[in-house]
Amino acid sequence: MFGYLMLFLTLNLNSQVSIEKAVESALKTNPIINSYYQKIESSKYSIEEVKLSRYGMLNFKFVYTKGDEPVYAFASKMRQGEFSMADMMKINNPDSIDNLEIGFEYGIPIFTGYKIENYEKIMKKNYQANEKIYQEVKNGIAFKTIFTYLNVVLYQKLKELSDSSIKLSEVDLQSAKKLNEKGMIFGSDYYAALSIYSTLNNYSSNFDKDIERELKALSVLTSINLSSKDISIELKEYDWDLKDENYYIDSAIKNRNSLKAYDDYIQINELKIDMAKKSILPDVVAFFSFSGNSGSISDMKTSSIYGVKVDLPIGKPNYYATLNRTISERKDVEELKKNEERNIIDEIKQTYSNILQARNSMKIAKETVLNAEKSLELFIPLYRQGKQSIMEVLRANANLLQARSSYYESVFKYHLYYTKLMYLSGNLNDDYIKSISKNLAKESVYGR
Repeated sequence: MFGYLMLFLTLNLNSQVSIEKAVESALKTNPIINSYYQKIESSKYSIEEVKLSRYGMLNFKFVYTKGDEPVYAFASKMRQGEFSMADMMKINNPDSIDNLEIGFEYGIPIFTGYKIENYEKIMKKNYQANEKIYQEVKNGIAFKTIFTYLNVVLYQKLKELSDSSIKLSEVDLQSAKKLNEKGMIFGSDYYAALSIYSTLNNYSSNFDKDIERELKALSVLTSINLSSKDISIELKEYDWDLKDENYYIDSAIKNRNSLKAYDDYIQINELKIDMAKKSILPDVVAFFSFSGNSGSISDMKTSSIYGVKVDLPIGKPNYYATLNRTISERKDVEELKKNEERNIIDEIKQTYSNILQARNSMKIAKETVLNAEKSLELFIPLYRQGKQSIMEVLRANANLLQARSSYYESVFKYHLYYTKLMYLSGNLNDDYIKSISKNLAKESVYGR
């Protein structure tokens, strides 16, 4: 019998969804993440597109024309190799002529003023930036998943505490009801106690709704249909290795992918400035054309032409306007990065302060819980001896519930703010997710 019990408990624990599993599922199924992944794929093909453009383009040409326009008729006869002196007599009023032209044209860039080289560098930087944004979005989804998961755990604990208070209150309320019916206690005290009891029930009902709401949000994030029994952690103290505030600021400046992406965008704009400066350089293209012309496919006369084309801008009125625009765009990105950096630093400082406050609140709340427990322990026997009213007993019970709730809310905030600090500093990685999943795991029959 004991073996079956162990098997049941083991299977139940294995079926639970840890924070680690929840984050993993959210990252696999979130459509926003998949959208950013497609941007990476798109930018990867853009690199290939630019690389291959240096090999030029081969075109197949098929043209059928018919007409008696003098220049067209004269040229078509020449291409077909059928021009004769008789055609000179009708040069101004030729007969209508059919012409079928089939051929190939090939052009390859020899020099583009470094446009292709710079475009390739831009596409590579854009690819790197998209990878960093992709990782930043993943970290944001991971934090949101952990936040929602912790919300479920908090409301489960508050529900558990309120139900425990209700159960404890019901015992003394039953006896108070009988005493009230016999006129042995004041009715005002009894009904005041009922009012407190109704408030406790209202708390419990509201926590049910909170749990339901947060479970739905977590289910949407993870694409898993979750229930309360699937939650694998509980709110308990764990002393995280909190370092100096400047450590997290330095870590964020070094590791945050959003800041790294801005560095890539700044380099992209520097390449655009270089392109604008070199826009007055010539474009050199080598070309080759091979074609055949005839009045019918069976009698085709072929010809070819090849050469080099140079386009050199000797007058470009918008040169400095283009250059100044690209310089301005680079400055704009630099300012955006500075603003992002300031916002991150401000958030880290605020979050760090919140961690210290939550840690201090836990210590104070612990003492408050002990005092509230002692108060209730004293009130219950005094009430049963007729020396205290039922109202005071339920009030002491409600105070204990409030003290315990405050304590667990402080524990919740401590873990939440530390997780947020990990996210802000660029350290919300697999190791931390495994750590919070393990260190807050519910104790099993095996001790962990």
